Amino acid sequence: MEPDVTVVIGANAPEASLERCLAALETQRHRAQVIVVEGMHCSNDALRARFPWAEFYTRPGALVPELWREGIARARGRIVALTIAQMVPAADWIDSIVRAHEEHDAVGGAIDPGEQLRRIDWAEYLCRYARDMPPFTPSYGVGTRTSAASTSLVRVTSSGF
Repeated sequence: MEPDVTVVIGANAPEASLERCLAALETQRHRAQVIVVEGMHCSNDALRARFPWAEFYTRPGALVPELWREGIARARGRIVALTIAQMVPAADWIDSIVRAHEEHDAVGGAIDPGEQLRRIDWAEYLCRYARDMPPFTPSYGVGTRTSAASTSLVRVTSSGF
């Protein structure tokens, strides 16, 4: 059976960040394919053994968009969700993605920073995701805040995106 969602994680971060991201997806993986594409080999054998359900690939020197492209090419889910290792998905992220796609072809949401970010991670977060930061007053609904890790979600069709 094909997964509902393929999660593609672009990983150019320390192993601890990737570990937190995968740990957050562990209880949600029953309906997902999880692909990790690393721009540098940052995961060790112990991490890969701890998350045997995740598929790991390496593209040395690649930037996040290239890592995502590699993962999308390997996706089998009818929906593809893109994130980075520094962002930690909410406990209901995948279910929220599936629910939101029942009414919309493409969805996105607020992006909250992960924990224990380095200064360079904060700089990347602010440069890339400032427009997607949540408002100061929480007033989120389904489809507007799907998780702490959603950066972009697209429905894959037979003709592409």
